[in-house]
Amino acid sequence: LERASPRPLRPGCGHLLLRFVMLALVVIALPLLCPSLVAGVRQDPHRTQSEVSSGNGLLPAVVRFDEVCGADLWAEYASKHKKTRECMLSKSTDCGAIMVWECNGGSLCGGLGNQLIGVISTLYAAMASGRAFFFESDRPGMELLRPKRIDWTLPQQFAQQPCVVRGHIDRCSPWSEGCSLQDVLHEEDTCVRVHTNAVPSKFLDTIAHNGSDYVSKLQTSVDAKYASGCALNFLFDFLFAHQEMGKNIALTPKQAQPPTKFVAVQLRFGDSALEAGAQADVSLVDDAIHCARELGQSIFEGIGDWKIFVATDSVAARRRALTHSDVFEVDRDPLHSEHARSHEADFVWSFFVDFLMMSKASGLVSKCCSDYSQLPAQIASFPMEHQRLVSKGKCEVVTALKQVSTAI
Repeated sequence: LERASPRPLRPGCGHLLLRFVMLALVVIALPLLCPSLVAGVRQDPHRTQSEVSSGNGLLPAVVRFDEVCGADLWAEYASKHKKTRECMLSKSTDCGAIMVWECNGGSLCGGLGNQLIGVISTLYAAMASGRAFFFESDRPGMELLRPKRIDWTLPQQFAQQPCVVRGHIDRCSPWSEGCSLQDVLHEEDTCVRVHTNAVPSKFLDTIAHNGSDYVSKLQTSVDAKYASGCALNFLFDFLFAHQEMGKNIALTPKQAQPPTKFVAVQLRFGDSALEAGAQADVSLVDDAIHCARELGQSIFEGIGDWKIFVATDSVAARRRALTHSDVFEVDRDPLHSEHARSHEADFVWSFFVDFLMMSKASGLVSKCCSDYSQLPAQIASFPMEHQRLVSKGKCEVVTALKQVSTAI
């Protein structure tokens, strides 16, 4: 005789409770054990636990720091820097030499891009000359930056210490003859304050030509294409800035938070468009968005929905971009950072938010040449082939940094 099939058992309350507990344990444990799976990105070993576990959708792109920057060079400098700063906190008078990048008072520092390239060059000058780097600025937006791998805040008792002040604004640019910033490598004073917007690549090339051993050491550790991104990610934790951005900005079209997958378009038409409202060639906007669609398809193929973020200093260009259904923008008119100083604090988002959004992108379309767009790309450190250079009717794959920037 055939055996009768057993009747399926209906789970009782005990079985249901056990299943619920097991599911809850999986939900809790998965983000802790495999955060990269949950976030859909590779994990950076230098990210803090708060960065890994935060789920607000506003975290900066994961940085490939060890891969493109080399850990040893930075760890060695961080260790020396820590000893110097701890000595300074102990109020000892013999702690070694320091170098401070400063932008305070009424001094001309340029826009956000100019300030950050000056910071990068000064960090490399400090590293090359064996000095501990410190950072001081009263410019809008800089208060959103937090120390990351070194504490670059100058101990209070040293804030008023007499220092040699060296001004190098516009004296190490693509158009200047030579690079005067190299002179700080030979300063004998213990404390040097530097006021500069020196182009990092030009500074490093100059001191390499003059026989600096440091540059050869740097070149063996750091992928030259990402030298600026390595410096920025060594110095600054952008998490707080992104969290504040989430509290203070709105997007157009209206949405709760930015898409998790997007490519960025940045079109710089110049200060005349930004300050005087001069008309820009908005037809380039359509070319840039078509270019961004090609780029996005190559990056996100088979992954699902993604969008295009547009940042530009032209109000007319922003309006033109919004006629495309796959585009989103920040709901604020652009403002130059130097002019934001005369406005209330809230205006910091009119120049800083596009910068932060671009640092979260997976790719970038830009017209040559803007350090304002290339610095976020450096922070994100995405592969060079994730960039496109747009011009009238052209969408070119970027293979070298010099195609898109003369100031990085």
